[in-house]
Amino acid sequence: MSYANEAIAQCESAIARDPADIASLNQLAMLQSSTGQHSEALRHISAALKLSPKHPLLHYNLGQVHGNAGRYEDEIKAYRQAITLKPDFIEAYVNMGVALRDMQRFEDAFEAFKQALRIQPEHPGARTNRAQTNLMLGNFEHGWREYEWRWQDGHQSHDVKGLRWNGKAPLKGKRLLIHAEQGLGDTIQFVRYLDLLKGLGAKVILRVQPPLAKLLAEYPATDLVIDTETPLHAFDFQIPLLSLPHVLYGRHPGIPCAHHYLNAQPAKVDEWSHWLARKTQDRSNKNNAAPKNKTLKVGLCWSGSTHHLNDKNRSMLLAQWSPMFDLDCVFVSLQKEIRDADQKTLAAHPEILNAGVEFKNFDDTAGLLCNLDLVITVDTSVAHISAALGIPTWILLPEPADWRWLRDRTDSPWYPSAKLFRQSVRGQWSDVIETITLQLANL
Repeated sequence: MSYANEAIAQCESAIARDPADIASLNQLAMLQSSTGQHSEALRHISAALKLSPKHPLLHYNLGQVHGNAGRYEDEIKAYRQAITLKPDFIEAYVNMGVALRDMQRFEDAFEAFKQALRIQPEHPGARTNRAQTNLMLGNFEHGWREYEWRWQDGHQSHDVKGLRWNGKAPLKGKRLLIHAEQGLGDTIQFVRYLDLLKGLGAKVILRVQPPLAKLLAEYPATDLVIDTETPLHAFDFQIPLLSLPHVLYGRHPGIPCAHHYLNAQPAKVDEWSHWLARKTQDRSNKNNAAPKNKTLKVGLCWSGSTHHLNDKNRSMLLAQWSPMFDLDCVFVSLQKEIRDADQKTLAAHPEILNAGVEFKNFDDTAGLLCNLDLVITVDTSVAHISAALGIPTWILLPEPADWRWLRDRTDSPWYPSAKLFRQSVRGQWSDVIETITLQLANL
């Protein structure tokens, strides 16, 4: 039995003994909400509110239950009631701000964050979420500056100790350690900022996640690349990777390297070229047909890491992509891990070449990508690697999309070769797949 199921069982047992146990009703509702049992969660939080209708925390939690179930107007209404009962309820203001931002009500979202900061000017959650909202809207100067509060809100940490570079201290002759943070895609997206350090005279040491170490080993703007499992080398200054846009903003307020800045190892490109030719030939032999040299080679990546906080919204089932499988393309799966729900779909489509399961790390991924004409992917690390290599990359985005993809645009200032396909209705992918299938057919 999982921890969540065990905790749910304990709450249910407590409620069976005492149906008026508000604490257990509340806890049960939150557990059920987090595990997708939305109707049960609403029933139990409503029962708690009937027993204590003026309890601000219960209204706040009701808001979270509604939000997890996709009832966003009800979510905001519940937060407002919590604030009415407790005017200094900072967390309710912050959550309401996030909900309003996700509904594209940006002015109202900023007002909610402002109200939270009037109560507590240094509240990290309000600061970080306001930063992300500004970044989403392209307000980079304010956004990068306030994004530094991410280290205070309890969601991020790092293990590097030492004098932090502030962007002003001279670097000539100094060793600067830049350490990756957050996800693999973040490292790929922001490694470009190292190029701005070239002329400052520093010896640049880049510390990255192990799967990226080989891919970035010869990145031109670095003197040394190590992974997080390697002992740290001596350094004079250190800085987290996503802090570079802030400290370098005065020197470069725009987005650097607005072109492809990543390169695959030539040996890997050749290795995967042979793999692709062999697999394509095998497929043609099975179909008793000659391989078509002009057939588009299209890489597919339909899901990301299950550990990602927004995975349920950004990842898809392979079966949802089936409308495009009738097109005359060579489809190549880029998924290193195939989820159980996708195994049957993949087995039912033997025409999809399964490359991802043979990847050892991301230099394999990059080697194969350089042999493709197009990559179609959800918002995951493959999207960043493909676009950073300059490969035409179609990225499927949920609504709301992550702040780094900005708003209301089909292109990206970060990646000129990327094309963005956004949900028009939150949670619905059918229109996106239909659009992509039509555009792919036109190619």
